[in-house]
Amino acid sequence: MIYLIQPKHYPPSLYRLLRNIIEQTIPQETLIVQHDSNISTINNLYFIIYDSQIPTWNGLTLARAIRQQDRLGHLILISNVLDYQTFFRSHIGFLDVLDNHQISCAELESYLILVKNQNLTSLTHLAEP
Repeated sequence: MIYLIQPKHYPPSLYRLLRNIIEQTIPQETLIVQHDSNISTINNLYFIIYDSQIPTWNGLTLARAIRQQDRLGHLILISNVLDYQTFFRSHIGFLDVLDNHQISCAELESYLILVKNQNLTSLTHLAEP
């Protein structure tokens, strides 16, 4: 599953971009928008918004809670402030940290393809006797 963890009433531009890329790349996947760290399954891909201009929203705290629930999941932090030292010292283990103002379609697509390939690989291993 692919999650977009974002504050309520957040601008829908990232959601639309991700949805369009998913429809083109892996149409069998669903993009789930959530506003908290409650997840139903493990080994997912999470795009987590960290916006310093919204004081009631702490993306790092949510990322830490998600990491505790899903140790094998891929977490990508999308931030308006790129404080790599803080992100590294959080020990959350992000796959990547992206600049909210300079997100490229190719970059997002590469992560979706990575997840698609991993899912195919894990299904192949399950099918083997």
